[in-house]
Amino acid sequence: MTRSTLLRSRIRGAAIIALAMAMSLTSLSTAAAQCPDVPGDLDASGATNVVDVQCAILIALNLLSDEGFPGCLVATEEEADINCDASWDITDVVLSVNIALQMWPVSLDADANGCIDACEEPACACLNTDCSELCNGLDDNCDLKIDEGIDTKPCEDSNSNGTCPGTQTCLGTFGWTSCNALLPISELCNGEDDNCDGDVDEDIASKPCEYSNSNGTCPGSQTCLGTLGWTSCNALLPISELCNGEDDNCDGDVDEDIAPISCIKPGPFGICSGEKLCGGTQGWLPCDAPTASPEVFDGVDNNCDGQIDEGFVKKPHKVFAVDGLHTELLSSSDNGDSWFYETNLSAPTPAHVSITSSGNDKLYVVTSGFSNPTYRSLDGGESFEPAGIWPNKFNNAAICAHPNLNIVYGTDATGNIYRSSFNNGESFTWMGTWPTLGSSLSCVVTPSGTLYLIDVAYSGGPVYVSTDNGASVTQKTNYGGKSGAMASIASDPGGNLFALDGDNNVMLSTDDAETWTQIGTIPAGVQTVQSIATGGYGVLYAATPNPSNTGTGGRFFVSTDMGSNWTETSNWKGPDSSSGWVALASLPL
Repeated sequence: MTRSTLLRSRIRGAAIIALAMAMSLTSLSTAAAQCPDVPGDLDASGATNVVDVQCAILIALNLLSDEGFPGCLVATEEEADINCDASWDITDVVLSVNIALQMWPVSLDADANGCIDACEEPACACLNTDCSELCNGLDDNCDLKIDEGIDTKPCEDSNSNGTCPGTQTCLGTFGWTSCNALLPISELCNGEDDNCDGDVDEDIASKPCEYSNSNGTCPGSQTCLGTLGWTSCNALLPISELCNGEDDNCDGDVDEDIAPISCIKPGPFGICSGEKLCGGTQGWLPCDAPTASPEVFDGVDNNCDGQIDEGFVKKPHKVFAVDGLHTELLSSSDNGDSWFYETNLSAPTPAHVSITSSGNDKLYVVTSGFSNPTYRSLDGGESFEPAGIWPNKFNNAAICAHPNLNIVYGTDATGNIYRSSFNNGESFTWMGTWPTLGSSLSCVVTPSGTLYLIDVAYSGGPVYVSTDNGASVTQKTNYGGKSGAMASIASDPGGNLFALDGDNNVMLSTDDAETWTQIGTIPAGVQTVQSIATGGYGVLYAATPNPSNTGTGGRFFVSTDMGSNWTETSNWKGPDSSSGWVALASLPL
């Protein structure tokens, strides 16, 4: 881009910005007086509800694509700007949701008068001694106009090379833009008046040049051609190294110091960037950019649009905690801020306990003991009843269900694998075995139907996988567990796997347990986290057992960013405050 083009671009850009700011400020002065009877009532129905939330979403989407306001808006455009910030965006959508849920944003209504503070028109008073208008986005002279008559002002940029003129544009609350004058520089060969003295390319007729390599150096000259720049150097010398499998610079090496070049790979789902490497006599090799694919929830930008996991909505979940010593079941619908005692399963010989969920309303629980039954709830935890007993069941056990299908798996301390198919856990069939150590077990079924099993991490946290309903297993990469850790593995709707090690570190695998990466640490201190569960896309829950006879209950933690950061909420505790194992599961609300 030439300097003159750059100058024109700066002036044009400043004008566009000024126009946008002026429009924004006009909207702001109008919106400041908006205090509707029913905030967020976009369809003028007299109440704010889900229809208004949908309309707020359409408004934000339409204005992002310059399509104008949708037909669902019956109220005024100013009333659609719920927070009166002169824009219609996601903030208005969130406020619409809160108001529809009767969750008034008290932090935005300091005087508690039922009107968002930004929507209340302030009293006007002169803002400077002579009431003259300033460039500040305010109505300094109280004439109901903002920054009128002060759109631009002249400026200049000077140094030892000369002085270049320019302008500054008023951007309202942002004040004046920087001066868009070009910085005077020594005259270049470009057909431009670089030092702003009225002459072009003065005193630049030609300049010396050379081409050099290991064979020597030859002098030459370049001629200034104005807007065409300098001519090529007319010296004759060996050329620079090219990617062609030849020794272009005569130094005995072929294609040395050839750096990769950037490239792109277009596809039906996006355009991905990569590099081309030099392949000698083959020339540049094909672009190594990945092929864009539909976005999935895996922490990766699958469609190469610069965003990760876009389009996946986090749904609220109800989390369940079950105490292994007394099989007391508790639930929380607010990420552990409060807990509700559901029931006591009254298992005959409880200790080790495992719980899993399936679909929107099914829960299954199994405890240790040779003949203890499986317990099931088909109504979202409202009630439980005994279900099937596993054949040949031995001591400690774990249970896991397909997140969407009516298929339940179980495993015990001797490595037996059991399966219940489409009968809500009414009966179980022995399928096969896996090499468990039998101390602490955990299993999970991903949305694809793959069964993963882990044991207490005596030997680095081995992971086993079955893709044939438990008939056979294959060992995958260890998740890096610490010896003596409580085994716990979970999966989210995107098929990502999460496991705990003995230092309360959260391990993540996005490639079917081929590799594991530590993504975060649960801040439980010296206490050991025993169970981890997912709550939909990106949300994880973790809990410690209930300390013996302290009455404090077990600690509970929540992560909303796939396990990177954790927040401790309220302790879980049933009526009996004794020590016990803990297991977690969740269902969507």
